[in-house]
Amino acid sequence: MPSSISSSDAREHEIHRAIPERGWLGMAATAAILAIAALIGWELHVRGRGYEPDYDNTPGLWVPLRAKASGATREQIVLVGASRTLFDIDLDVLQQATGGARPLQLATVGSSPMPIFTHLAEDPTYAGTTIVGVVPGLLAAPAGPPIETPKKFITKYENWSPADAWELPISLWLQEHLAFIHEQDLRLPALIGRIELKNRANARVPPRLPPNLATIDLDRRVRMAEWARTDEVYMREIQQIWIPLFTPPAKPDVFTDEQWAKMFADAWDAILVQAKANVEAITARGGRVIFVRHPSSGGVLELEEKYNPRAKFWDRLLEETGAPGIYWADYPELADFECPEWSHLSAADSVEYTKRLVAILKRERLL
Repeated sequence: MPSSISSSDAREHEIHRAIPERGWLGMAATAAILAIAALIGWELHVRGRGYEPDYDNTPGLWVPLRAKASGATREQIVLVGASRTLFDIDLDVLQQATGGARPLQLATVGSSPMPIFTHLAEDPTYAGTTIVGVVPGLLAAPAGPPIETPKKFITKYENWSPADAWELPISLWLQEHLAFIHEQDLRLPALIGRIELKNRANARVPPRLPPNLATIDLDRRVRMAEWARTDEVYMREIQQIWIPLFTPPAKPDVFTDEQWAKMFADAWDAILVQAKANVEAITARGGRVIFVRHPSSGGVLELEEKYNPRAKFWDRLLEETGAPGIYWADYPELADFECPEWSHLSAADSVEYTKRLVAILKRERLL
C-alpha cells in the first residue's frame, strides 16, 4: 500500500536539534577527574577504617575448587562445613602434614554441610577424603539460609559460563588492589543492611553479621584478623551477635509444642538418612568421610549444649552413618582451645589446632 506521506513531507517533519557550543572534552575530563577523586577519597576512607584489599568469599571463588573435586581420589582432602571449617583448618598445615595435594576448601559461611556434601556424593567421579565440619544447629537446619546459601554456590557451579570465566580474573585483580569493593561490608546492599532498625509486629529484623572479621586467600584459606582478636570490645560485640543466630526460632502459635517438636525431629531423621546415603556413596567409590566437631566456647557452647545435646545429634550422627568422627572436647590436646568470639579460632590457634587434629586423625588411622 503506498504511503500517504511523501518523502518531501517526511523531510519537513524532521527534527533538527542544535547542539550548543560547549567544551565537551573539558567537561568529560572534569567529570572523570571528579569521579577518580571520589573513588580515591572513598578508598582512603575505608582503609582508614581498617579495611585492606581482600578477596570476596563469593561463589566465583568457590567454583574452581569444586571443579577440582570432580575426579578426586582418596588422596585428595576435601573440606565441607560452615565458617568454623573455614577459620579453624589451616590449609598450609594440613597440606604439609599429609604431604599430598592442596586440600580443597568448600565450606561456606553460616551453612549446613548437607547440600555440598550431597552434591559431592552424587558426583559419580568423586572419591575424595571428605572432612565434614559439624555445627549441630546448622547441620540440623531443615531449611532457610543454612540450606539456601550453599545452594547458591552449587547453582553457580552448575551454570558456570564462559562469561563467568572471563569475568573472574578481572574481578580478582580489582579485589587485590581496592579495599572499597569489599562485598560483605562495603557495597551498597551491605551498607543498607547495617542500618539499625527495630523489630515490629510481624516483621523481625534479622541479626547482622560481624564486619571485617577475617581475610580469605584465593584457595579460600580464612584467617581471623589479628587486630580483631585483640580488640576485646569488638570480640564482645560479636559474641552478642552470635546469641540470636544460635538460638532456635520461636514456635509459632499455630503449632502445639508436640507438633513443633515432631516437625524438627522428622527433619533431623531425614537429614540423617541423607547423610548415611552420602557416606555410603562416597565410600563405595573408595573415598572416606570423617565428621569433625570443631571447638566453640562461652555463650555459644552453652546454647549448643542446650538446644543440640550431644547424645541427640553428634552421637546419633555417627551411629546412623557409621562414619568415624572427632569431637574436640574428647581429646585433651584439643579441649583447651578457646574461641575469642565464642565460635571461631584465631589465626595463630588455627595453625596449632590443625597440627594437633591431623596428629589425632593419623593416630586413629583416618588419614
